[in-house]
Amino acid sequence: MKRLLSLIALVALGAFGPAQGGDNLPTAENLAALGQQVEREGKPMVVFFYQDECHYCDAVWKEYLKPINRDPAYNERIILRKIDTRGDGAIKNFGGEEVRQQGFAHRQEHTFTPTIAFYGPDGQRLTSSLIGFKGGRDYYGHYLEEGIEEAEAALREGL
Repeated sequence: MKRLLSLIALVALGAFGPAQGGDNLPTAENLAALGQQVEREGKPMVVFFYQDECHYCDAVWKEYLKPINRDPAYNERIILRKIDTRGDGAIKNFGGEEVRQQGFAHRQEHTFTPTIAFYGPDGQRLTSSLIGFKGGRDYYGHYLEEGIEEAEAALREGL
């Protein structure tokens, strides 16, 4: 409950507070290297699958992920990245192979946006993905925090 209240406070600060950095979310350019970081640091990878011109994606970014990205406490808990489900940009998948962002999203069955996926070191899913704008503004923060907590627990338990 404390974490949920912290997330709600972060959302309020993100919506009304001054911009202080953390305004850009890096693309998951090398998932194999990020998987090694997950292994080394013991924190799950949280990937935001989005597309341009998706107003729900904009809401998830501005109201939830941007404040999380700015928060050092969350940076200690998770590795947060993004993938454009329509993007032609090259990334490396969990096996180190070069693929297009849209191809990776399609193979992961994350073409509906917004989607938040939670991954372990080898690309295994740690918990169910958060698909769509589940619960709207009233409950999305709760579902997001719940997903992060479940991913942390699954990673600690070694799946």
